[in-house]
Order: sequence, then structure tokens, then C-alpha cells
Amino acid sequence: LGGQDTDQRSDGSNALTGKPFSTSNAQAYAEYGMDWLTLYGAYSRTGFGAELRLPFTSGPVYTQQVTRTFIRAHESAWQLGVGADIAAWAPGVTPFVDVTSGKDAINASSGAKLADELEYDVGAVWTLKQKGSYIDGLRSRFRFGWVTDKTLVGNKKSTDLRIDINLPINLLRSNIR
Repeated sequence: LGGQDTDQRSDGSNALTGKPFSTSNAQAYAEYGMDWLTLYGAYSRTGFGAELRLPFTSGPVYTQQVTRTFIRAHESAWQLGVGADIAAWAPGVTPFVDVTSGKDAINASSGAKLADELEYDVGAVWTLKQKGSYIDGLRSRFRFGWVTDKTLVGNKKSTDLRIDINLPINLLRSNIR
């Protein structure tokens, strides 16, 4: 279980947006795992005043997906997903699939309703484990997202593929056993 409450506002100098702003965001996250399967879900609610400004709030955004963050002004979002540890069949591979829906977002300046968003994501993380090797911990993450913006004049659809490769480098490598 996890939770977060964020209060974000301008400090009076208005350097970020040129005018004062104030918003809030509350989020909750839960997961349940058994053997090789993990089910997870999240809920997020952002205040009327503005969308949450990133990276100025860098805490966990439980509803952040491949292309959307679901933290627009007045937005309510939920996420459901499943992940698996399939080491018995593919060592180091962890696939996942999830769906996130955001509704009721508004343009904070005009009050106009924004499109409801729906994003489906699939992906996998592969981590190489070779104890003592310089490439131990090499991690590749593949993510693909399908997004539908539900507007008054019809749906707009888009896709996004992201590949991340991370190689941790231990500069203070030690041979201590």
C-alpha cells in the first residue's frame, strides 16, 4: 500500500507561470502478489487550480504511464494492472500490462472540459544477472502504449514505443567477499 498527498503553489514571484497558481493531488496505490503474479491498482485526484507541475513535484506519480501522467487540473484517474515474474521460463524477464483512465480534467485557465484519456500499456523489463561481471545488472525496459483521447468531436488515437537501457557502473568496485 502507498499514498501521497501533494500541495503545490506559486511562491509569490510567479516565476514559473507568470501568475499565481495553486493545486493539490492525492494518490493511493495497492498491490497484491502471489507466487509469480502481481496485481496492482492506483487512484489519483488533482485539484481544480492547475495541473501538477513536473519536475517540481518529483514524488511518485502512481498513474504515470508511457505517454500520460493523468495529473491535469480536476482530473480523476484510476489504473489497473498485472505483472508477472516468469524467471522459470525466461530468466530476468518481468512482463506487465495495465490500463489507466483519466476523466473530468479541465483547462484551469478557462474552465473548459478537456478530453477524457485512456491508455493501455504493455511492456517487459529484462535484467541480466551475472555476479562479478561488469555487465551485471544491465537492464532493458520495453514499453508500448496505446492512447485514446475522447473528445467531443471524436476520438484521437496515438501510440508510443519506448526502449530504455540502463547499465549500472560501480566506480568503487571491491573484491571483498
